[in-house]
Amino acid sequence: MNQTINCAESVDTMNKRLAIGFLVVSLVYALDVLGYLINEPLKIYLNHTGNALAILSILIVVFAMWPIFSQQITKSQSKYHEAESFITDAMHSSIRISWMVTLFFLVLMMSLDNFREGLDLPTDFYFKLIFFVMMFTVGASFFFITRDDDDVESN
Repeated sequence: MNQTINCAESVDTMNKRLAIGFLVVSLVYALDVLGYLINEPLKIYLNHTGNALAILSILIVVFAMWPIFSQQITKSQSKYHEAESFITDAMHSSIRISWMVTLFFLVLMMSLDNFREGLDLPTDFYFKLIFFVMMFTVGASFFFITRDDDDVESN
């Protein structure tokens, strides 16, 4: 029996997998940030773990996007349009939330300028910290928005 996946199902699956990819990428950035704060012997393990997670994130994104690419390559759909669905709206909302949280975080970091100067950390540390906040917020807010209502206890 030939089971074909329609466009909406493909996009929903892609968005769920991309959210997982965002969380894995956020772990990569978290490990990079942590590498600035720990001793040298542990940095080697963090680097190897970060490299493995980076490869995993690439595989997740490729695996997430493959159904869409394969539909376009095989011309199974004459024209691809992003389907409107709850999952797609949740991904868009998660990206908007991430931008708001990231901008708030940047303002917070700017307001703590005197404190940051005393830490003597390189600029690279702060960029990776900002990317961590951005990626983690997208993934976490997506899964928060799309959680099952059964998971939330009502009193």
